[in-house]
Amino acid sequence: MKKAYNYLDPEDITAETLKADEDFLNDAANYLYKSTEGDVDLTDPEEIYDEFAKRMRYHDVNELDTVSDLMYA
Repeated sequence: MKKAYNYLDPEDITAETLKADEDFLNDAANYLYKSTEGDVDLTDPEEIYDEFAKRMRYHDVNELDTVSDLMYA
C-alpha cells in the first residue's frame, strides 16, 4: 500500500518520497516527454526525478524558459 503524505508539508517532500510516488512520476514524465526528445529514460524514476529537479532549478534563473514551460503546461 502506498504511503500517504502531505504535499504541502516540506518534511514530506523528499527525493525518496517523490521517486516512490507513481502520481508524481507520471506527471513529471508527461511534463518532460516533449521537451526531452528521448534524451531521458522516462521509465526510470531516478532519471525522471533528476531531469525534473534540474528544470525546476533552471527556472530560478531563467524567466523566459519559465514562461515557455507555463505556456506548454
